[in-house]
Amino acid sequence: MKKTHTPALILKKHRYSHTGENSYQCSYCDFKTTNANSLKTHQSTHTGDKPYSCPHCDFRTLYSTNLKIHISIHTGEKTIPMFILHLSVHTENKLLSCPHCDYKTNRHYSLKRHQYLHTGEKPYSCSHCDYRTNNSHNLHLHQFKHCRSKTAQISSL
Repeated sequence: MKKTHTPALILKKHRYSHTGENSYQCSYCDFKTTNANSLKTHQSTHTGDKPYSCPHCDFRTLYSTNLKIHISIHTGEKTIPMFILHLSVHTENKLLSCPHCDYKTNRHYSLKRHQYLHTGEKPYSCSHCDYRTNNSHNLHLHQFKHCRSKTAQISSL
């Protein structure tokens, strides 16, 4: 059964944040909170504990939300509301992590483009020659060279 918080309970917990009553103290620093789960999460920043792990790779994280986002990379499923992902763009918290290295980002396309470096995949190909690349911008620049050479041929006639 889902736990519900009545307005009275919410107000009581809020008062604790001002009075220090029922507070939990971090054993590593001066951090205090009125919420036991917040303390556990905070202390993980000291211990390095990452309790959530990906069933598809070696990725581990401190936050369940980060794991949901990460798993969506494997499945292609969009499991996180886009506004949460958008808000993370405005913070230091990078929600998406590369399973192969320490690269982090807030954008799915940036992570996918980065992962091409690990896989060697080059999904963008030139329609005029055998050139392939992992970056659509590089393909655009390359194809521009074909256009310039055609223009030069026409103008020399």
